[in-house]
Amino acid sequence: MRDQFSAFRELRRAAEAASAGGDEGAAKLARADLKAATDAMSLIVRTLEKVDRLQRQIARDCELAAKENDTAMGLEDAKKRFLERIDELAEQRVAATPCRVAGCRSSRSR
Repeated sequence: MRDQFSAFRELRRAAEAASAGGDEGAAKLARADLKAATDAMSLIVRTLEKVDRLQRQIARDCELAAKENDTAMGLEDAKKRFLERIDELAEQRVAATPCRVAGCRSSRSR
């Protein structure tokens, strides 16, 4: 990148020198080279700005995805604990309730 900017600076200096020299053809060619160098530098700057913007967007998207994943995992854990607690309470209730069915052989009637 630095080499390209150095080359553009050299083109600009050469264009300025050719323009000052008085040769109309060389001056016209130098202006064309200067314009091409300026256009190339503008394109590089715009490209770097786009890359920067995309990197920032990717970082935001990754952060958002991580938060959503954490939230989803938190909900799954809460759901699992809730269902386990329901099973636990159901087992306690079954154990506390006497069996009223004839010939019941469940562990609660013992």
